[in-house]
Amino acid sequence: MSDAGEEKDEEDAEETEPEDQGPDDRPALKSAIAALARQLAVLHASSNVVLKTPGSSKVYKCRREVVATWSPPFETLMKETAEDEVQIDAPPELLEDALRFMLQGRLPSLPSDESGNLSDQSEERRHSLLSFADTWQLEDLKSTYGEMMMARERLSAQNAASYLQLGLKHSVANISLAAADILAKSIDVKNGAVAHVIALDAACMQAILASDELHVEDEAESLELIQRWAAVDKQRLHDVPGLLMQVRLSLCSFQCLIDLVSNLSKDPWKEVDAKRLSAKVRTVVDEKLAAVTSDRMRHFTKLPDPEQERKLAATLQASKSLYAV
Repeated sequence: MSDAGEEKDEEDAEETEPEDQGPDDRPALKSAIAALARQLAVLHASSNVVLKTPGSSKVYKCRREVVATWSPPFETLMKETAEDEVQIDAPPELLEDALRFMLQGRLPSLPSDESGNLSDQSEERRHSLLSFADTWQLEDLKSTYGEMMMARERLSAQNAASYLQLGLKHSVANISLAAADILAKSIDVKNGAVAHVIALDAACMQAILASDELHVEDEAESLELIQRWAAVDKQRLHDVPGLLMQVRLSLCSFQCLIDLVSNLSKDPWKEVDAKRLSAKVRTVVDEKLAAVTSDRMRHFTKLPDPEQERKLAATLQASKSLYAV
């Protein structure tokens, strides 16, 4: 082989040599994990409190100091209870599942049907465990369970309502936020595709209106959605103020704001605090007027069509009616 060929082979060999990755830290990591496992085993073996449930002979040995770190309610329980045995008011299987998660980071798998969806058999169990976790403020457990549920049965427009209700009922943030986004995207106020959401309760509607994924062309459609929801039942009127708080008034047009304040004496806005809302709307209008009429900003906001400019001027003039409310 020629010298040139040998030089090329050497260059290729140099190019294919792996870069120096530094010392392998995996043995050190494994050693640290093993040491932590030994420490946990020692803590578990030297338990100083026993958790029990009513009507069950099962006992769960734990370290009082470890239990106190799980959540504020458990911390309070450990501080206020000096006895060696502490009774937890819950079915033994729920306490066992919760303890397995808190001590080992594992949750029971959810039974599924042949298609892989969550089975009806697991419905009651799922609610019970989330209820227990919600009562004892086990936020990590709730979040992990929510991830398991959404991984097993993917969120869709068809099941998002049930997920949202479940998430709100048990304060599972990752479930409720994801489900609210799905429902918010599925709304089409202009074409009347709202029946699937106006059937939901006020808490669900509030979550949907708060979603950044809400599918509306402008905030006037958000107000229309609230009106349609409230029209289903007169008893819903007292929930309207809470829903209205989720509307981005700063994104409403001048005319939309004027119409809103002018109709506060009518359904569905009767329950709204007129004085408070009017003050809020005035602040929004003042900010809009300042942006539109500022000498320095006027050339940025001037409309190219003279007719549109005249309409804008008329709207600004009409906005003065807000201050007469």
